[in-house]
Amino acid sequence: MGERLVIYGATGYTGKLVAATAKAHKLNPLLSGRNGGKLLKVASSLGFEAQTASLTQPAALDKLLSGARVVLNVAGPFNETAAPLMEACLRNRVSYVDITGEIEAIEAAARLDGEARRVGISLLPGFGFDVVASDCLATHVANRVEGPSRISVAVSGVGMPSRGTARMIVSRLPEDTPVYRDSKIVLLPDPLTCAIDFGTGPREAVTLGVGDLTAVHMSTGIPNIEVYFEASAGLKKLVDFKQRHRWLYRKPFVQRWIASKVERLPEGPTPSQRDRSSAVLLADAMAQNGTHAVSRLVTPNPYTLTALTAIACTRAVMNGQAAPGFATPAKAFGADYILKFPGVKRTDLA
Repeated sequence: MGERLVIYGATGYTGKLVAATAKAHKLNPLLSGRNGGKLLKVASSLGFEAQTASLTQPAALDKLLSGARVVLNVAGPFNETAAPLMEACLRNRVSYVDITGEIEAIEAAARLDGEARRVGISLLPGFGFDVVASDCLATHVANRVEGPSRISVAVSGVGMPSRGTARMIVSRLPEDTPVYRDSKIVLLPDPLTCAIDFGTGPREAVTLGVGDLTAVHMSTGIPNIEVYFEASAGLKKLVDFKQRHRWLYRKPFVQRWIASKVERLPEGPTPSQRDRSSAVLLADAMAQNGTHAVSRLVTPNPYTLTALTAIACTRAVMNGQAAPGFATPAKAFGADYILKFPGVKRTDLA
């Protein structure tokens, strides 16, 4: 095992932000990705080295990981990028961190737990805003209730998504919505909706099939889980269209039309927009006897927090502070891990 950090996917909106944060923390990563032209532009602007590598070429990935200690994967969609990178990490005994918010990527990492322990590497998915903030908050709230049987997590203030996040949301909407029921994922034909008060009055929220769902189940063992997101105007339109015209929504030409709209969006929020915005999360855990606890977490802009949490986790792994094997954020570093980051505040409400 070497000593170098590799950041894979450094050309996207979040990737560039993570690479810049690495520089601010005096790290010297090797940047990688699939688009050589974009990669060299990002690397040269930060004074980093760059090396292209295709995820479909194991030999190229092995070369990339030679001398590496940790790979930080910020290239989505993670249900496509995580598996080949994790397999390369296992072959080369290199630890793996990512910022996925996708159920499949977290489940794939969990299945490799035994092999990761055998070769002595860490597999730590979900170290972006989505999942680390919700996982830590949910674990904290679960610890406040004796024998919790149900928990809901709600997220507000995501604001303007990057193109990559928007692509993920759009790709997921045609699918049925997962929730946990009796420790198993159940697919609902339509998302659940409810009104949630994040602190400024009730807001409509809908369930989404995000990786927080699986991470919270793995961290807490609670059998019944739902994850809600505040329904922005754009999200409400997409959900309403899907419910009214389900057959049409699944048509490839409709998906292509929606995807073309996504590509016209700004790459992501500007620095000033990030500085002016924040996110709020609520977690509500309930026991079978009806007792429950509610806590709120306020964080900086999700993209700002993602860059901080991803780099912090990576540094912890490089410093030998993470155990071998798979772990969710809360399992790896505890429910209070999220509180170490600037601008994060947790309040117990009930």
